[in-house]
Amino acid sequence: MYRKYLKYIDYLTLTNILVFILVFLLSFTHIRKVNYTRENSLYLPQVDFNNDKIEESLFGTDDYKGFFELSWNYNGTDISDLSNLYIGIGLINKEYFEEGNNYLSKYKCNKDSLISSRVYALQGDAHVEMKKYDEALSYYNKAIDILKSNYVDNTRYILKIVLIYEERGEYKKAFDLLEKSIKDYSKSPDIQKLISEKKRLKIFLNSK
Repeated sequence: MYRKYLKYIDYLTLTNILVFILVFLLSFTHIRKVNYTRENSLYLPQVDFNNDKIEESLFGTDDYKGFFELSWNYNGTDISDLSNLYIGIGLINKEYFEEGNNYLSKYKCNKDSLISSRVYALQGDAHVEMKKYDEALSYYNKAIDILKSNYVDNTRYILKIVLIYEERGEYKKAFDLLEKSIKDYSKSPDIQKLISEKKRLKIFLNSK
């Protein structure tokens, strides 16, 4: 059922989450006060990463050091920290979900930031792919709790939680969450998606 409704509900897919994280990451990178040199520059691997040259950006080329090497060589610095984020995203994109999650866990961003919220959501996605639903629920809830006013993203994370409940046959739990979320997120631009899901689940529960 989970796979079936992934196509049914229009919410942030894994690819879209990656794009959103990167948009904010690029602006965030320029804010940090790091003395970049040719040796430690994140710019070239970032460019290749954004052009979907994931392996080149991770392992490097003749022209630049990749994120793996930057992470190792500059351990404990902002350079290593940002490299870990890119590595985690890249590995998950290549379906190395557990390894990618481990690198994302090393990323020490502002725990109240939008980036942090989306990193947690991406970790939730990775755990769904590994069918570790309890862990996925934990990460999605962390993503929601960080920025409760982030109506757009949180609405989509709630839909993901609903899908997990359905996958586990916990339909009443999914319905109750939707009912509560419709009240909590009445200002969300995506409120109709929550309402539609509630109506669909109500029909399903009444037919049982």
